[in-house]
Amino acid sequence: MDNTVKILIIVVIILVGALGLAGGFILQGQFMNKNSTVNQSNTTVNTTNNNTTQSSNQSNNQQSGFISESQAISIAQSAVPEDTRFFIITSPTPDYPYYQVGTDFSYGHPDGHVTIDAVTGEVVQIKHGLSPP
Repeated sequence: MDNTVKILIIVVIILVGALGLAGGFILQGQFMNKNSTVNQSNTTVNTTNNNTTQSSNQSNNQQSGFISESQAISIAQSAVPEDTRFFIITSPTPDYPYYQVGTDFSYGHPDGHVTIDAVTGEVVQIKHGLSPP
């Protein structure tokens, strides 16, 4: 084979590779935009569903003679005042009449939790300083 054929083959291989890379970047950008849109709409739906669930949980708990979620969080704040964020992990049921309120010092993984009797509002247990999962 003479040199011009070898050079032509190398140029064709380089052009095919460049075309493949350019096509990959273009397609990757399209897929990322589609996934981003889907994730944003899922977040909105999940937030709406969570708010509805929390409202119905508070109504059911008050009808069952349990303290409200906001009362449980206030009790946990009094029990562990050094933490900065409190959230409901589990709500009471007839079989398990306790709130578990998660505590978080640095807005990362939960640092611990406070177990509160949902009928009396009494702090049953404080677990603090749990390592992240």
